[in-house]
Amino acid sequence: MSLPVDPTTAIQAAQLAGRAIGGAVGAVRSVVESSSFAEVLQGGDQTAAAESATDASDAPNFPTRFAQWLTSLGLPRGTSLQWSLGASGEVQLASDHPRAADLQLRLQEQPALRAELTRHISRQADQRWTVRLPN
Repeated sequence: MSLPVDPTTAIQAAQLAGRAIGGAVGAVRSVVESSSFAEVLQGGDQTAAAESATDASDAPNFPTRFAQWLTSLGLPRGTSLQWSLGASGEVQLASDHPRAADLQLRLQEQPALRAELTRHISRQADQRWTVRLPN
């Protein structure tokens, strides 16, 4: 048993569905055509490749660069700091250092440096690294 469908109602339903589909297609098109979204899609693999190339070439230089950064913050030469990775992967400075909170805050302001430090510590067997500022 079928219900009779009014032709006018069927046409209106089809038009409504067409407008909804057209609106959805237009929204997707505008997102895809926006430069920022397109750049993200195109640049994602390039960024990862560039980061891994940088990791490979800069890994030996990182301890020196990190020590220079710490020195630029006014830490005295000869200072030793122990960094580690917390349970959730965040970088932590041994809390017994008098400037631990300040240094943690300064590191948060440097996301690229923080990411390098995280990678460097994660390569250590015990997930700890002690940096010694040169005398």
